[in-house]
Amino acid sequence: MGSVARSLREVLKDLKEWSKRQFGNMLKAIERLRSQLTDLQLAGADHAQVREKMNQLDELLYREEMLWLQRSRITWLKEDGVNDTAIVLIPKVPHLKDLKDYRPISLCNSAFIPGRLISDNSIIAFECIHHIQSVRNNATGLCAYKLDLSKAYDGVDWLFLEKALAKWGFSPIWIARVMACVSSVKYSAAREDGLSGVKISRGAPEKDLRAPPPHLLAWTFGVRFFPADAGGPPQRAAVPREATLWAPTWMRTPAKPSRAQPCINAVAGAFSENLPVICIVGGPNSNDYGSNRILHHTIGIPDFTQELRCFQNVTCYQAVVNNLEDAHEQIDTAISTALKESKPVYISISCNLPSIPHPTFSRHPVPFFLSPKLSNQMTLEAAVETAAAFLNKSVKPVLVGGPKMRVAKACEAFVELADACGYPVAAMPSAKGLVPEHHSRFIGTYWGAVSTPFCAEIVESADAYLFAGPIFNDYSSVGYSLLLKKEKAIIVQPDRVVIGNGPAFGCVLMKDFLHALGTRLKKNTAAYDNYSRIFVPQGEPLSSAPGEPLRVNVLFKHVQKMLSGNSAVIAETGDSWFNCQKLKLPEGCGYEFQMQYGSIGWSVGATLGYAQAAKDKRVISFIGDGSFQVTAQEVSTMLRWEQNNIIFLINNGGYTIEVEIHDGPYNIIKNWNYTGVVEAFHNGEGKCYTAKVRTEEELKKAIEASLGPNKDSLCFIEVIVHKDDTSKELLEWGSRVSAANSRPPNPQ
Repeated sequence: MGSVARSLREVLKDLKEWSKRQFGNMLKAIERLRSQLTDLQLAGADHAQVREKMNQLDELLYREEMLWLQRSRITWLKEDGVNDTAIVLIPKVPHLKDLKDYRPISLCNSAFIPGRLISDNSIIAFECIHHIQSVRNNATGLCAYKLDLSKAYDGVDWLFLEKALAKWGFSPIWIARVMACVSSVKYSAAREDGLSGVKISRGAPEKDLRAPPPHLLAWTFGVRFFPADAGGPPQRAAVPREATLWAPTWMRTPAKPSRAQPCINAVAGAFSENLPVICIVGGPNSNDYGSNRILHHTIGIPDFTQELRCFQNVTCYQAVVNNLEDAHEQIDTAISTALKESKPVYISISCNLPSIPHPTFSRHPVPFFLSPKLSNQMTLEAAVETAAAFLNKSVKPVLVGGPKMRVAKACEAFVELADACGYPVAAMPSAKGLVPEHHSRFIGTYWGAVSTPFCAEIVESADAYLFAGPIFNDYSSVGYSLLLKKEKAIIVQPDRVVIGNGPAFGCVLMKDFLHALGTRLKKNTAAYDNYSRIFVPQGEPLSSAPGEPLRVNVLFKHVQKMLSGNSAVIAETGDSWFNCQKLKLPEGCGYEFQMQYGSIGWSVGATLGYAQAAKDKRVISFIGDGSFQVTAQEVSTMLRWEQNNIIFLINNGGYTIEVEIHDGPYNIIKNWNYTGVVEAFHNGEGKCYTAKVRTEEELKKAIEASLGPNKDSLCFIEVIVHKDDTSKELLEWGSRVSAANSRPPNPQ
């Protein structure tokens, strides 16, 4: 064994020297190229020089990414080629009719490795068995297993294997690595035009989806092979491949040439919010591609890629399905990419394909195993150690939750950290609903100058603050006016941690970091003690006099009493942002608003989607009159699906938020009879309740009717208020954002 160890050390030394000669210092090379690229751009160099440097930089960044993937071990297995095996099918009979007429030979067999013989495997197996038999006192418990590949995979369910390893006490990291090895195997079969990929997946039982899968291999539709003697025509081995991850009924839905353009705005919003939306559209007839024809629902040119190019900027993957041979692969890849990246994907299917039967889509889909992302353990340990030292030496540290905690699935880990450290807990505005407001040390929303009272004072006076998943844009920073210092901050993103002005740690998952950090921090309640000393409870708005016009703050006083764990709040872009931020969410109450993309009219469609998905909650939405006019037709769909949402339409005669940012006549809109519009949608079909309120008394009656006799109905309450009735937060926020927008150009 000593000689083996010495040899391994020599090999490691040679590999390090080779890597240094071949690649040099990767980080220094990247920094050098970035500096050269900046110099070229500042000097106004021609496009070809800049492009050449950018290509070189892209290559180095790819090498760096591969380096981290290899260090993370488990993710590396998902890269193409790492866990692949090539197979050649050799005919066993003269006349080929089915796949069983071939003999598969794996090219990873020792016969295909230089310096090895095919007999090596047999000799090694014989020596192992001989050794076991020759040991008289087998105290070490030696044994041998003879495994057949297909039988092993047929007989063991992957989920069972994973749970069995966990039951036996194996480390979660080891389990994840084993499952990645199992699930990432790919066989490639030689055919006339190269290699045809075949991934190991699971065939679905025909009757009971919970029963163990009946067999292993799922081939791509049917793979064409040349016989070994090349004397006859190519034969097709028709082995059905079960679809994974997607419902075959989608392909049987009648489709028309694409009308996807109207939904691109919604897809862009989902991209900004890290939501895995699957956008499925009907494409041109497969025979029209390359025909130079002009079709309807296009911009009038024979180029059918214009829609695809539009979606490329707002989706992480695009699949154009215009033949059945690769339909399953494209669709599987699109959906798995959406789940892994938590971003929208675009799938276009030619309109003449859905009605065509195909063996691939003849069975039920089966679950697709996506190996979990894992932190690099060495980097994680270093990040936690550095962060703990940074926070433990501080006097008044605080925690602030951000919107990216959702995509990182780190909300529970954040709460665990808050419980362990004793710091006060705040939430950024776009993270409202992600941080539990019933937490004993929750101090409100941190939003700079428009924060919850006393929250900004505590956060900005702290000597250390940890932001989990933040997004600092002009809206969330109130026109870039936050009083934060970078050297005091720990910024935790879904897969990266930055401490002060450095260092930065990559390949560290947020939930792993927060969970581990909670075990290293000392209890420190100094900042929360300061908050307790200065906190003064807010009072309630005064009740209106009889017949007095309704005020917005009175409206939200009554809305607060409506909320429970069985409700969810949707806030439209505008003054509803600020009024809904003041609501205290009970445990279990949902909350959504779109701050990053800020699409006007977003909340109407969001109300429809949320209510359709969360059947156990009653959605309460707050929508401005201008926003409602953009997407009002979605109320018709709510009625069709018998939803019982409560919509408060705040009618103040225009786009109030835009007035505060940049006023002008374009912010004034034509007034509608909004309750009349909804009643027209209702048209006597289904359950619908509408009310138009101008006073507090009328508001109380409308709310009682919505929660009482009309609890199963769609309730639409139009609240008429004065055009200048806005929150003080909107006035402050609008003036600061307006100032940021009005900055003069820098001197050229």
